[in-house]
Amino acid sequence: MAVIMNDAAYMGFPLSIKRGNPAPVDTTAVWYNKAELETYAKSGATAYVGQILTLVADNKCEAYMISNEVGTLVKLASTTASGDLASDVSTLQGQVASLIEKVGSATQGETAATGLYALIEAAQKQADKGVADAKIADDKAVAA
Repeated sequence: MAVIMNDAAYMGFPLSIKRGNPAPVDTTAVWYNKAELETYAKSGATAYVGQILTLVADNKCEAYMISNEVGTLVKLASTTASGDLASDVSTLQGQVASLIEKVGSATQGETAATGLYALIEAAQKQADKGVADAKIADDKAVAA
C-alpha cells in the first residue's frame, strides 16, 4: 500500500551529493518492467503517494506518479517515437493534409459528396434500401 509519512523525522545533510555513475540515487526511481513497476506502486514497502517513477522499456521513457494509497499510477509524460515532439506533430499534420487531399473533403457550400465520401454515401443508401426491403418482406410474411 502506498502511503506517505508527512510527519517523518528529517535530517539536514550539510553536503551536496554528487552522482558517481549515470544511475538513479533512489533504487526505486527507475524501472525496466511495467509489471514490476505496478507491483512496487501497489505494495512496495517504500512506495509513497506522490512518488515519481520512471519506466524505461521498448525504446521509450515514461514517467508515472503514485496517485493514491491503493498505488494507482497516473502517466505524467513519455517521449515520442523520434524524441522531437514538434517534428512529430508537423509530420502528422502533413500526413493528415495528404489524406484529406486523397480522400476528398466537402468544400464550403458543397452539398454533393465526392471521392470516398460519395462511395460511403452510395453504400449507405444501398444498405438503407436493403433494410427497408427486408422490413417490407418481413411485414408481408407476418401478415400472411
